[in-house]
Amino acid sequence: MIAELVCLAEPVPGQRCGAPVQRRDELTCVCTECETEYRVLGEVPHLLWGDLQPLNDHREDGEFATYHEHHFGAFVTDERTDSSTAAPSIWHEVGTAHAPSEIFYATVLDVIRPYLSGVGLAVDVGCKLGRMAAEISAAGAERTIGIDISPPSLEEARRILFHPEGSPVLTFALRARRTRPVVATLPWRLSPDRLSFVCADARRLPLRDGAADLVLLLNVVDATPKPAEIVQEAWRCVAPGGRLVISDPFDYLDTAKRSGHIYELTGFLDADDVVPHPYQSVIPYPLRVAWSQVVAVYQSNLAIFEKRQT
Repeated sequence: MIAELVCLAEPVPGQRCGAPVQRRDELTCVCTECETEYRVLGEVPHLLWGDLQPLNDHREDGEFATYHEHHFGAFVTDERTDSSTAAPSIWHEVGTAHAPSEIFYATVLDVIRPYLSGVGLAVDVGCKLGRMAAEISAAGAERTIGIDISPPSLEEARRILFHPEGSPVLTFALRARRTRPVVATLPWRLSPDRLSFVCADARRLPLRDGAADLVLLLNVVDATPKPAEIVQEAWRCVAPGGRLVISDPFDYLDTAKRSGHIYELTGFLDADDVVPHPYQSVIPYPLRVAWSQVVAVYQSNLAIFEKRQT
């Protein structure tokens, strides 16, 4: 069982139990103090509590076809495209081209690679099919946890990433909602001892305070009406001296898309924990020039915040 996992139950309303969770049998894990039970499906602990329920608890082949292409299309020999050519916007309307996705993965990995040395635990919140979690694990993090609220996505991530020959069968989309099978050749051989997955909600992460040296929120804050809530919860899990990485794919020039969302996140951290202006810990995303309020500095949509040592 993952040592950093803690119980989310609230014996006292508004106060988390926070005790360690341990594996009891193949289908159950349990809190060591309040004895709250959580299910385990396919080696994935489901640590959800109260009104936090999976947003998508069923598999949709059409959805996975899109994610298969964007996450792993570059590893299908006859589907590769020229990833050296940057798209006008890496985030917007990538269609069936895999190049923009590959630019994203390569660039984010290059940005965070200098910080992977000595990382004991990295956490990818909103990992979906686990591509970035796999990259981080392969790049040297001692242990990596991918967290997502979609059980089918985590099941699919494990099927793909832990394929014994590294050649999983994927589904790519055709027109008229038809699909076709393809075989990927993955560049990694990943171990469940170093890469694991947990079903949980980003609003209430089942991790103890300061559990992780590196926490990633990649393309997550645009999917919630209360992004500051998610950012604060992720920040809670960052260890002193650790780092929080936030990326935002939202097109801020499209007012219709951002209606109802609140993106004033520049004040989400305590003043003592953030490198003062001009935010020397922020690394601008090199492929995007459209203004983004998520980081609100350097016209960037990727930021790295370092928590000061206490």
